[in-house]
Amino acid sequence: MELERIANINLIYQNMQDEESKDIFEARLFMHYDDRREFWNKVKRDKKWFFHGFNDKEYVVFGVGTMGQYISDILLTCGKRTVVYVDNNSIFYEKKVNGIRVISPQEYVSDFADVKIVMCSRKYQDSMIRQLMDLGVNKEKIIREENVCAFYGIQYFDVFKPQKNEIFVDAGAFDMGTTSDFIEWCNNDYEQIYVFEPDKSNIQKCRKWIYDKNDERIQLIDKGTYDFEGSVSFNSTGDGGAAITDKAGDTIDVTTIDNIVDGKRVSYIKMDVEGSELETLKGAEKTIRKYKPRLAVCVYHKPLDIIELPIYILQLNPDYKFYMRHYASNYCETVLYAY
Repeated sequence: MELERIANINLIYQNMQDEESKDIFEARLFMHYDDRREFWNKVKRDKKWFFHGFNDKEYVVFGVGTMGQYISDILLTCGKRTVVYVDNNSIFYEKKVNGIRVISPQEYVSDFADVKIVMCSRKYQDSMIRQLMDLGVNKEKIIREENVCAFYGIQYFDVFKPQKNEIFVDAGAFDMGTTSDFIEWCNNDYEQIYVFEPDKSNIQKCRKWIYDKNDERIQLIDKGTYDFEGSVSFNSTGDGGAAITDKAGDTIDVTTIDNIVDGKRVSYIKMDVEGSELETLKGAEKTIRKYKPRLAVCVYHKPLDIIELPIYILQLNPDYKFYMRHYASNYCETVLYAY
């Protein structure tokens, strides 16, 4: 089994078409042995990263450990400056970390309270936030660690060039953002769009978007994508994290891409289905074998996706070649491109 996995890893690596893809593939393979800062250093490269909603130029970082230094580097990469570090350990107060002074929470309150402060501990941040609020810090000045994430590029649409008369499958449409990006990317030159979304709240967003768009070429399928026609348990969240689950919960209908397109041509399939990518690929087997559409498949939801998904694609058609891109400063948003 281990020899087979090594052989599969080598096969995937050999099919990666540029050094960036190989570096990202390696980084994901070893991410469980690296901390987040090491992973970030491997994938960030020389790209223009940006924040959503981080409009200030300067921030304070609470915590000088690995997490604090990682967040400080993200800020710097996005053109932001860490003014000072804050820490509860007085051993750091006479030192600098990466050239940045370290101060106490009390000194932050007296000298920097007008600057937003970023928490750098998922485990202890609630107590850190209470500590700051007890010192009189306005809650609006406090940023939780999980809200710090930088992005780059236009995910799914910065590797391939559009073709004439595209036929697009958006598996996991959420709020139609990807479909909107697709239409802009191909300059409205498409024949058909199939939109799959099973979450009830998200379906309403999709319906409104399609109604406003008033384009008969866009077809909404209010089901999940899978490898059979039927129903499954579902964790309905109303956001991009809604997912099929093996635990009791809501029930949704699922279908296959093959059933919906019914033998018709497809030119591009995007899959971001929160861990059901392998089943979705299996449900698109006939379409992939017949038309060899370009694929953009998320490979970060399950640890073995990074190996199992590209290997399955090669089993369907060994002529596929790969690119891989990573679009976030955390472990999420790694996309495998196949063509």
